[in-house]
Amino acid sequence: MSSKIRNISIIAHIDHGKTTLVDRFIQICAEDKKLLKKERITDTMQLEQEKGITIKMQPITLKYKDYTINLIDTPGHVDFAYEVSRALRAVEAAVLLVDVTQGIQAQTIENLLKALEENLTIIPVLNKIDLADKELIEQRIKEIESILGFKKEEVLLTSAKTGDGVKKLLDTVIEKTPLPKTIKLRKEYTNDPVALVIDAKYDNYHGVILYVRVFNSTIKPGMILSLKHAQIEFKVDKVGIFTPFYKETSHLSEGEVGFVVTKIKDPTNIYIGDTVTTVDNPFTIKGYKSPSPKVFSSFYPAQGVSYIQLKDALYKLKLNDFALDIKEDSSKLLGKGFRLGFLGMLHLEIVKERLKREFGVNVIHTYPTVPYKIKLRDGKTIVIRNISDYPEEQKIERVYEPFIEAEIITPFEYLSDVLDLIRTNRGILNDSAPLTRAIKHEYYKIKALIPFSEVIENFFNKLKSISHGYASLSYENIRYLPQDATKVTILINREPYEALSFITHPQKAEARARKILRILKETLDRTIVPIPLQASVRGRIIARETIPALKKNVTAKLYGGDVRRKIKLLRKQAKLKKYRAQFIKVKIPTDFIKRVLE
Repeated sequence: MSSKIRNISIIAHIDHGKTTLVDRFIQICAEDKKLLKKERITDTMQLEQEKGITIKMQPITLKYKDYTINLIDTPGHVDFAYEVSRALRAVEAAVLLVDVTQGIQAQTIENLLKALEENLTIIPVLNKIDLADKELIEQRIKEIESILGFKKEEVLLTSAKTGDGVKKLLDTVIEKTPLPKTIKLRKEYTNDPVALVIDAKYDNYHGVILYVRVFNSTIKPGMILSLKHAQIEFKVDKVGIFTPFYKETSHLSEGEVGFVVTKIKDPTNIYIGDTVTTVDNPFTIKGYKSPSPKVFSSFYPAQGVSYIQLKDALYKLKLNDFALDIKEDSSKLLGKGFRLGFLGMLHLEIVKERLKREFGVNVIHTYPTVPYKIKLRDGKTIVIRNISDYPEEQKIERVYEPFIEAEIITPFEYLSDVLDLIRTNRGILNDSAPLTRAIKHEYYKIKALIPFSEVIENFFNKLKSISHGYASLSYENIRYLPQDATKVTILINREPYEALSFITHPQKAEARARKILRILKETLDRTIVPIPLQASVRGRIIARETIPALKKNVTAKLYGGDVRRKIKLLRKQAKLKKYRAQFIKVKIPTDFIKRVLE
């Protein structure tokens, strides 16, 4: 009965206690007593457990009093903001969590705006009150009133760690969350099931498992349904809910969030945001916008991994990671691979780790790049996503570099350091203003344009360091501005190595090239001949390192005698080395890129 169903999501900045709060919800409502002692219940991925962050949105069905609460925990990191937007399409209310020790941060505001766009009911909560005194709590409530616009009496106080205020929050969720949304269908399709695909997963035995929110009627095993965007028909094998584990049920009713086992074995054309309904019903739900990738890197199979294995793993992973952009690619040195688009550097790292852990696929990947626009002298404008597509310098009229429209929120005491960081990273300050003046400790909101190439070069970590963790960064749009930029080609043994070549500002070219060459020198194995490592800009060498040759004293066995014997032997050795040098192949370690970035 949909009048007893409540659908909510929890949104917040990273590390404000969302997952811990979900754990308390589960433990209060748990039917399975084993969950009472477990922490980070909804973070089912090993990576999430290790890093202490939520990567994937995770639905769970709770039974509280006479009500069913379908709750979706969401990530807080800016790289996974697309997961939040997907979760918000499936619910009617959002719990907005603010850490009392951190205060309002960038993603707090960004997520609130996303929820308001979906016309959701917002329940503001001040979390971690066990770590704050009365004065700090009052200060944070004033911030929420002044910055976010909520009234003091609307703000609930909780401690997810100790459980204080959590039951009151559950009661408020039931009281304030609207009844599940429904849709209007033409008369002849009134009884047809209609559901939105909010996520999906591939299982080797069950095939594609759809995570859905049902908006109309009921889905039962045995039904013949269709994915409208993919134009794929399937027979429903099983349905169920998340407890947070898969729990099979007899049906999924209107207003519920659950899973549908399809037995579809090819995940290639599955579209997150697709509509599930009957074959004849033409109705489709407005789906999600495809997220635009901001960072690009080419992935190639490492030793012992085939191209087919990598392809299979990537498309199965994409089913569970809708933001991953995949295109085929090839390299003279590395063979066939894929050009992948990511939402940020953390997203890239997570994809690489998931390929290794979930599919047993190790990869070599190129240096991450951002897409530059280049206007050619013949009037054409091209977008460079792969370093190998960079045109010859004499053909270029103008280079346009991507700048993010960044919004940084910082306490006043760190304002000067944050502004200096923006300037040193070639940022353009647009605006800097206090969020409110009615608070003892002022917060400032800074709007700036920052080169995205600088952002992927550790800008986020530098920001956290200079602000002791209090400043926060969010961004969405990218703007292209005319800038000086040049291609730096890395040569190993005089052969260009595109996987390590990069585009950068001319002032930073030499320093960045020297760093890469030094790490190469430390990482690569020595051979019987010296290996020159070079960095070239427009045909001019700007940096060089040399890996010394392995040496063997071939004259050690000679004792006395004519010196010409030694000279002859050394000449013979030199000639042999010169001959063998043309067959020397340098192997780049799979962890090299990670070492460069660190």
